[in-house]
Amino acid sequence: MSGLQMRIFIGLTEVSGYYARLHRGLLELGAEAEFFPLQDHRFGYGPSTRHWIPRFAQWCVARRVGALETSSLRRLFWLSMVTLSRAVFLAWALIRFDVFLMGGGSSFFRFRELRLMRLLGRRIVYTFHGTDSRPAWMDGFCQGTSRMSGQPSSGAFPTDSDMATYHRVNEERRETVRRIERHANVVINAPPQAQLQTKPYVIGLAVGIPVDAVALNDPGEPRARATVVRVLHSPSFHIGKGTTEIRAAMQRLQQSGIDLEYTEISNRPHMEVRQAIAACDFVVDQVYSDSPMAGFAAEAALAGKPAVVCGYYSAHHEADLAPYMRPPSLYCHPERLEEAIRSLAVDSTRREQLGAQAKEFVEKNWSPRAVAGRYLMLAAGEPIPPEWMYYPEQNRYFLGMGIDDRSLQKVLRQYLDRFGDSALGIDAAPELKRRVLAFASQGTL
Repeated sequence: MSGLQMRIFIGLTEVSGYYARLHRGLLELGAEAEFFPLQDHRFGYGPSTRHWIPRFAQWCVARRVGALETSSLRRLFWLSMVTLSRAVFLAWALIRFDVFLMGGGSSFFRFRELRLMRLLGRRIVYTFHGTDSRPAWMDGFCQGTSRMSGQPSSGAFPTDSDMATYHRVNEERRETVRRIERHANVVINAPPQAQLQTKPYVIGLAVGIPVDAVALNDPGEPRARATVVRVLHSPSFHIGKGTTEIRAAMQRLQQSGIDLEYTEISNRPHMEVRQAIAACDFVVDQVYSDSPMAGFAAEAALAGKPAVVCGYYSAHHEADLAPYMRPPSLYCHPERLEEAIRSLAVDSTRREQLGAQAKEFVEKNWSPRAVAGRYLMLAAGEPIPPEWMYYPEQNRYFLGMGIDDRSLQKVLRQYLDRFGDSALGIDAAPELKRRVLAFASQGTL
């Protein structure tokens, strides 16, 4: 069955507009596809379905969320309604669709339904987006509630309670990955966030990130001074994104005499973020990123605005990714944050060139239509290019996302002392495990 003949289900969650745009791209290609998020996204990425069965499931989820602070009997009732509505929704979807494109940790019944889908001959393409397959011991977002990333570690951190939480979360993620690997026809992931994987998978940047193919005009006020350079940062999570370090770097550069106008925008609707991007000269995305161009930087690229992105994975991505998979950004080591911002702030020609390269890349490779075409290929079971595939034993990266290396070493030492190296969950990558143990004990890579 060709991709355009298949009936495609997309769900059950939204990840920064990824699935709404993928849905749009599939429709542009003439595919029969429908998108079913169980909850409307708070930043307004797209409309909900009109079918009454999934809408009933959405309504039950919303009512259950609203009942969380009420009596236990009321919570139990709405939990029962959610379970019933999901069972009906799943049965309806299995009858109606041939292919299931799922991701972002979404599942009808904690991934137990995947086995039923395969038994019924449905094809499953599952996409991981980060925290769902990254070990908790190297996940700065998981540890952010303990004020880890970007903050000096106090003597009390991490506590025994923190360690227990990371171990529990790590075991839950490991079990989730195993279930998905066991039953999905295709798994899409990124090497720096896939240490828990035990089977080969498709590299996420080979498929791409669907980005809207429409740019906005600059809606901002006229500039008071022609020399001022506008810099934008849009953190969804300040600790994990390294916002403290970015603010400090911007302040030092301003004090050094560079004419910078720094703006932050957080937790605002998608359209407001895009308007802010259109009004800036370049963006600073993250300090501890394991991708050279994640969603926010990709949005900026579409508007022709270059991005400063820092992360330890910048030393590994050229070895892991074919040249055509690597999006243009100023991707560098976290210690080079201030240097990178300065280089774009003082060189308008470089800003324009990098912005133009980034725009060309996302328009050509990451338009919803282009990404949807690759998903159709995977959904139809066509041969996968060898360079798209990644094997767990190839992985050498473990320095994490949203966490500095010193804090990670501290977490690792306590984690290993308490739970042992088998609890790392990375036995499928012997060389990676060796490197992790060496780093924990001696600080060497």
